[in-house]
Amino acid sequence: FTHHGESLTVPDVRKMTVAEAEEFLTKSDLRVKILDSNYTVGHMPRTVVDQDPSPDTKVKPNRSIYIIINTSSPPKLKMPELKDVTLRQAESIISSKGLKLGEIIYRPDLAKNVVLEQHYKGKVIKPGTMILKGAEIELVIGDGLGTTKVSVPRLIGMSIDEAKKYLHKYFLNIGAIISEGEVTDTNTAKVFRQFPMFGKKEKLIQGETVDIFIKQ
Repeated sequence: FTHHGESLTVPDVRKMTVAEAEEFLTKSDLRVKILDSNYTVGHMPRTVVDQDPSPDTKVKPNRSIYIIINTSSPPKLKMPELKDVTLRQAESIISSKGLKLGEIIYRPDLAKNVVLEQHYKGKVIKPGTMILKGAEIELVIGDGLGTTKVSVPRLIGMSIDEAKKYLHKYFLNIGAIISEGEVTDTNTAKVFRQFPMFGKKEKLIQGETVDIFIKQ
């Protein structure tokens, strides 16, 4: 730094704590003002994430240096809807929302390279659920039809959710869901018929679907 009072070189205070930045800038004959605070992934809480003027800029003594600090906890945001969009679109949405892309799990399905499910910490997360910025989202992606044939499992007596989970063990998927009579609550409705029928003789290629018929 020059000591003639003509100009000073702005030091880099990014990644410093607020206290460290204030002390360092004051010793450099500069002032510090907190301009804003936001959450930036990868930075420690209450540290400087940006400054204005930028480092190495020439300024006059006693010039105010405006800093933006990292908040102590990430803000919450609504989980976006990623189902039925392509993997590339999902990656773009995840990035734009300040989220991270976690594990990608491929499952045989007709919808190749399309998001089948969105997960957070290993569980399905619904759109609109409040989630912390910077959270990792895992995606289940369709991988096209496989080549392996599997026996159609028995789904009779199961709920829709139970049938879906059971089919996934065989890398199969739910197709059409047909209601018989008045169904007031699909969560408690049970499967009473399916197509194709179950049994060792009935074979499907992994990724194909089974239609189910439900009633209350």
